[in-house]
Amino acid sequence: MEVSEKNEIVVVDKNENVRSEDYGFPFYQKGTTYGLTAGAIMGAISLIISSLVGEDNVGWDFVKYLALGLVLGQLLNKYKSFLPSGKVFKDGMVLGMFTSFVAAVTMAAINLVVSLFGLESGVLQKFGLEVNSFMDSVMINGLMIFECLVFGLILTFVWLQLLKDEKPAE
Repeated sequence: MEVSEKNEIVVVDKNENVRSEDYGFPFYQKGTTYGLTAGAIMGAISLIISSLVGEDNVGWDFVKYLALGLVLGQLLNKYKSFLPSGKVFKDGMVLGMFTSFVAAVTMAAINLVVSLFGLESGVLQKFGLEVNSFMDSVMINGLMIFECLVFGLILTFVWLQLLKDEKPAE
């Protein structure tokens, strides 16, 4: 009777297979902190721009994404110092997506609260929709969450292209 390959016993050292996903970086803590900061700054920028520029120049509202880009760049640069070579791109996309989502929800919450007081930010005028009710404001801010998430992922991708190592990803 022949022994097949399935019946062979392979001994593997446990220390070689133990894998740490966080690499000592407080992933959720930093992502949440930076996301809240970016969202608050973006909400403030949106309100300031809408009060200075008015309703006609919707393009000015995109300036707030410069703040998101700067926050993401700083966070991803810190994260890179914790990662082994070749890991920054894949793991950095997850961190950028999480941080962008937190920033988007924070900014939408700020805009929703402000709209309850009767003020309108550039977000509410951007989609050409009028806010006649609370549900209109919720719908428009929901669209804004998706827009912010898309811009956050694009900015994360750009930063990771600049930060990635020469070594190919594993």
